[in-house]
Amino acid sequence: MKSHLLPIRVVIISPRALVRSGLSALVRGQPLIQLVGEFAAPSETNQADVLIWDVGADKPRAQPAPFIALLANSHNARAWLDAGARGIVLETSTVEQMLDAIRQVARGESYWPPELAQQVVSSLAIPESSRASLIEPLTDREREVLQLVAQGLSNKDIAQKLYLSVRTVEGHLANIYGKLQVKSRTEAALWAMHNR
Repeated sequence: MKSHLLPIRVVIISPRALVRSGLSALVRGQPLIQLVGEFAAPSETNQADVLIWDVGADKPRAQPAPFIALLANSHNARAWLDAGARGIVLETSTVEQMLDAIRQVARGESYWPPELAQQVVSSLAIPESSRASLIEPLTDREREVLQLVAQGLSNKDIAQKLYLSVRTVEGHLANIYGKLQVKSRTEAALWAMHNR
């Protein structure tokens, strides 16, 4: 999680020069956001706090830094979330939505536009009859961890709040993913929000 006093270091990845230029101009004009690189294709970007990736026709894959997937439409948003995207921004999104995404992802939270959230939640919808059987195996501590994940807290923040080690939180998350049959933190958070 990034301190609110240090600039958020951003790297932009896009095969389209015009998109790179536009995103660069947007980032350069913002206080506490620093552009540290622009690339036509994914590369080693360890100096970034947040990557903005204009994914185009790329296949979903993980990156070393938290990333925001810039998508033309919402058709493959779920695949990018499953691949580890911490944020989704559509090409039709506003400048403010992009800036909100950068700030939230830098804080260790997730971001997706409201119109996409409903689509993703619907894809995780679980019939009422099976909700009880899924949530039942979670321990009280796992339920606490899951609720904090749904609030957007990082593992470190959850550990501090519950007086646990980060490794213990990671263990609880692994158990939660298995019990809920989800593949990512985002899916677990969406499951928790949908099944309150």
